[in-house]
Amino acid sequence: RKQQEALVGKSPTTQSHEGSPRRSLYIPEHRRMDTRSMVKESKALQGFEEKTAEYLRGLLRRNNQSSSSLKKYELVQRCADGAMRGALPKCPECRRGQLVYILYKYRCNGYFTDRGVVDCPFVQSEVERLPWKQ
Repeated sequence: RKQQEALVGKSPTTQSHEGSPRRSLYIPEHRRMDTRSMVKESKALQGFEEKTAEYLRGLLRRNNQSSSSLKKYELVQRCADGAMRGALPKCPECRRGQLVYILYKYRCNGYFTDRGVVDCPFVQSEVERLPWKQ
């Protein structure tokens, strides 16, 4: 409980076990979850942890989400995020790249062509998610 409070507290500095100040992850107010949402997300994570990696990859493919070279815990997190919040759309700027959520921003990871990787500059704090298909 104290660790959760440290993560969602207004100050990014908290006390460590030794009593010296340390930095903690600051979560913006619009991204903080209430207890009910945390419990719901925890149950979603547990449900997906019981599935095989192949099942999770198939679920991500059905929802047009990238799943290549992801470890099982990453597959579980992406599936739980999709089930809770909806599927991430293709990039609205380049229309080919897959959006990823990193450091409280949605970013396009670009796409591949026969000439190599094409980077996309898209970064936005909010995007409209698509319905999640089970």
